[in-house]
Amino acid sequence: MARIGTEGFAPAVFAAAMPLIIALHSTAPAIAVGIGWAALAVLFCSVVPYGIIWLGVRRGRLTDHHLGVREQRRGPLSTGCCPSLPVCPDSFFSAHLGRSPP
Repeated sequence: MARIGTEGFAPAVFAAAMPLIIALHSTAPAIAVGIGWAALAVLFCSVVPYGIIWLGVRRGRLTDHHLGVREQRRGPLSTGCCPSLPVCPDSFFSAHLGRSPP
């Protein structure tokens, strides 16, 4: 039971679920547009960072995907934040130019 709760409430799950829910809610009549925005956010904010952590575990550089050893957190967290940087300026400018969902 604890294992299910730990994996179900992991940050990667929330980083994937929240953009999907928010995008679908904010683009209510146009579901396809919401799925497109959600896919972009999930890719850069969840899939790529979690893939970096998973790759580190597979290569033996990290002990587990929860990053339990404090000394091992700096590398994956800094490289995991980099994929979301191109999305942030685009989101900011598209919101002000009227191309993003309200």
